[in-house]
Amino acid sequence: MKRTKNRLKWTAILSVSLSLHAWAEPQTSTPEQKYLGAVKLIEMGGGENLQQAITALREASDAGLPEASNRLGFCLEKGIGIETNPTIARDFYKKAADAGLAKSQFNYGLFLIRGIGGEKHVEEGLDYLEKASSLGLPQAQRSLGEMLYFGTEDVPKNPEKSFQHLLALAQSGDSAGQNYVATMYSHGIGIKLDKEQAANWYNKAAIQGHPKAQAALGEFYYYGTGGLPRDLVESTKFYMLSAKQGDVLGEKGMEMVTGTVSPEVLAEATKRVEEFEKTHGASTPTQ
Repeated sequence: MKRTKNRLKWTAILSVSLSLHAWAEPQTSTPEQKYLGAVKLIEMGGGENLQQAITALREASDAGLPEASNRLGFCLEKGIGIETNPTIARDFYKKAADAGLAKSQFNYGLFLIRGIGGEKHVEEGLDYLEKASSLGLPQAQRSLGEMLYFGTEDVPKNPEKSFQHLLALAQSGDSAGQNYVATMYSHGIGIKLDKEQAANWYNKAAIQGHPKAQAALGEFYYYGTGGLPRDLVESTKFYMLSAKQGDVLGEKGMEMVTGTVSPEVLAEATKRVEEFEKTHGASTPTQ
């Protein structure tokens, strides 16, 4: 058994060594091989490994691989294997962004909007976030949606555009996006008020464990809103699930129902919470 474990260990080491050797030979390595070798070196850590990784990333970037340019930008932004330099990081992000890489469009867009590594160019930055969002990058959809929802010093509120990006995020299955969309439908923000659509999206997010959506769904069931029946057991269940995660609205909801529903309703709601957590996973307090 020990001999077998040692054989497997050395086989793994040899595999890594061979893959790293591939990008060490410029005449035979492809940019993709150099990039993959660099990623493995970064995962291994250590000063010498990181320096070799940076060299490989530069070569792959020079050969036109957008993923390498993006990773090099990240290393320069965070100081991984190389001294932090946001100005040069910005240049590498731009290079990959203009090659069509959504992650870099997102990174470069944020640099432009925030004025990192150079002057602020808010409109141009928003254009890059738009590109990344249209390519389906969840980070871009959420960031752009939130910027336009809340507004910032540099980015004015635009509820209609915000809804478009957050809806795309919600449709991908993201619970935060689903909660945003539900809230916008519920209050008619950026879209025509529609309580039934709100209930539908709150339900999707609540099932995934989103505490604010659970609290909102608890309220919908309590009053019988959005086409849902008035159901005190379901209301208490969702308030309870939300409160277990420390959500303020969930805790307030529990205070309300505890003083108004019967012990039988509380007992049945507790049973349903246990069944819910067996199916969807136990609730854990949010940070």
